[in-house]
Amino acid sequence: YNRSESFRIVTMVCLCSFAISYGLGYGTITPLVALELTPVPSRCSMMAIGVVIDSVLSICVMVSHQPIDVVLGPTNYIIPAVANALGILFVWKVVPETTHKSLKDIQRIQDRI
Repeated sequence: YNRSESFRIVTMVCLCSFAISYGLGYGTITPLVALELTPVPSRCSMMAIGVVIDSVLSICVMVSHQPIDVVLGPTNYIIPAVANALGILFVWKVVPETTHKSLKDIQRIQDRI
């Protein structure tokens, strides 16, 4: 293999692993965690707001990808990698654990935040 060929293989492996992990967890769990931590009376409103914000941000990413790709080249994937790392850090440090907890326990956690 030459250097270009190995870069293509690494890129393909990374894209496939992202697609699989997004579909199995990261993409589907994020809205559920947000809803779990939202008070029951406002869950529908929060879900609607989340869908709108997600759609707007998706459009922004699609529109800005080509100009950023022209300027940065393949290193433009560092931007979402950093954003994802910060998201993982946020979830690890800030989002409370709610496994095997009742709604009352979760509400007590929310009251402390």
